[in-house]
Amino acid sequence: MNANTTHADGSASEQHQFLRGNYFAMLAHGLLGQTGFRLIMAPTFVPAYIFVLSGSELVVGVALAAQHLGAALSSMPGGTLLESRRRVLPVLFLMGGLMRSQILVIALAGLWLSPSLSLAVTCLALFLFGLFAGMQGVTFQTILGKIIPVEVRGGLTGFRNATAGLVSAAVAFTGGAYFIEANTWGNGYAVTFLVAFTLTMLGMMTLIFVREPTDVPVRATAGFRERMREMPALLRSDSAYTAFVIARSVAAIGVMAVPYYVIFAGERVGLTGETVGILSVAFLLAATVSDLLWGLMADRTGNRLVFATSVGLWAAATISLLFVPPTTFWMIVVFAAVGTGMGGYQIGSINLILEFGDQEDRPMRIAMANTAHSLVYALAPLLGGLLTLVVSHPTIFVLASLAQLISLGIILFLVDEPRYRDSYRAIEDAEGAPFRDVTAALRIEPLRPNVEAIEALRRTATKEGFTFLDRLVDHWNSGQHGFGHPGEKLIGGYDGSTLVALGCLTQDPQSEDQRAGRIRHFYVLPNYRRHGVGREIITDLIENADQHFDVVRLATEKEGPARFLETLGFVGSNHIGATHEIVFGGSAMRNA
Repeated sequence: MNANTTHADGSASEQHQFLRGNYFAMLAHGLLGQTGFRLIMAPTFVPAYIFVLSGSELVVGVALAAQHLGAALSSMPGGTLLESRRRVLPVLFLMGGLMRSQILVIALAGLWLSPSLSLAVTCLALFLFGLFAGMQGVTFQTILGKIIPVEVRGGLTGFRNATAGLVSAAVAFTGGAYFIEANTWGNGYAVTFLVAFTLTMLGMMTLIFVREPTDVPVRATAGFRERMREMPALLRSDSAYTAFVIARSVAAIGVMAVPYYVIFAGERVGLTGETVGILSVAFLLAATVSDLLWGLMADRTGNRLVFATSVGLWAAATISLLFVPPTTFWMIVVFAAVGTGMGGYQIGSINLILEFGDQEDRPMRIAMANTAHSLVYALAPLLGGLLTLVVSHPTIFVLASLAQLISLGIILFLVDEPRYRDSYRAIEDAEGAPFRDVTAALRIEPLRPNVEAIEALRRTATKEGFTFLDRLVDHWNSGQHGFGHPGEKLIGGYDGSTLVALGCLTQDPQSEDQRAGRIRHFYVLPNYRRHGVGREIITDLIENADQHFDVVRLATEKEGPARFLETLGFVGSNHIGATHEIVFGGSAMRNA
């Protein structure tokens, strides 16, 4: 692929050029760099440690609320800072270092200070951990979207989380069974956090091997207040993205039960250091194994299904705490199920954000989603702590599960799979209503994608929640894509003087093979669907395409368009990000 072929995930040529090194650097970072983060976020060590220091379930909720409040405060400023920067890796190092230093503070406070002072310092450190983690989270997701193509992103995330889970499980078992149980150095929890800090700092150093693409679109520098005024329009531009933000935040209400999993289990089987260690290992090992499967599932079926399945599992695991026998074995089973559900929820929600919108808007979309998510994460433990004063743990678990089921309904009925958007609207004229041929009056001509030419289509597409026509115009005006490579073309279908449909054929941005094409940016006005317009546009696009491409791919999620494509010579495709392809011959590898 030529160097100036740019797509929504940054510079395709630089992505593929640096992919091998970046892939292994990110894997190594996952092996060590996430260890401290995993232990801080696990529903065992920190809640148990705060409870030991304070003896109060309400204080546990307040401490965890402070952590997530910090993340909520920093995500939006972080997005504003990043969206005008071509290089964001230095910010990742700075925020990652500051975030990890708070783990060291918690460890040293536990070793050197009295329990009351240690509790105060730990709560402050958790707030600062969240503050730096909020900006670091936006930065990391932005980097991930820039350097890793969508077709392998799920698998990488799964492998990263799995390796992090293995190391975290080892540290958790050692910390629980040896450090905490033996009260090493007078505070086994603090020693565990010290080991985690050492490993996670070593892991962060692996990021020096990451090569960050710089040939990417960025927004002009704008002030924080100016960008805040634009947020309502950004949310209105994509109703599915807005629904996803709501679904993710509603699911996060389930976090109000998380600090009390280990306390509830301790009431039933005893809260010893060994118990904390064993349940932590169950949680982390289950997340480790399942992350591999969640990642592969994301690459094959999309992150929407991963999100929905994992949220449902998390809800079921929470409820099951109320019904399993009070034995260590069944507590291990439940914590393993919780780890599996929460692991998939993290993979699905983090990766799904990256598939909405364009590169230049991505930091702010991540920031908005993370801010809403962190606010709920901050309020939910506090709400849970207040509820413990008036209701029992089972009531909290039921309320948490109900919130997750509501989230499941939103994601299933209001959110589409965004990775297929560019294509499936193209061919909706194949299903639903009786066919009426209006193609006799249809005129197909080459098109220049200026605003005036496609304004009517753009407005209608935006109302339906699709922004890819905006991206098409922006890329044309900026010179990022002029359809100048051999075989590339943009065409429009006219009814008289009215533009009613358009589509383009380009080199496939998700393939390194320059003789692989993809039908993209395809849209038909609603009143002209199911009238043969889509057939004419696609037929024109693939006519003579064999002179420049060996294979042309596209994607559709629906059965009707699939049958329609097959009448034009398309067959099923196993290529990531595509459902159908037409092969002309040559050196194309259909499943490459």
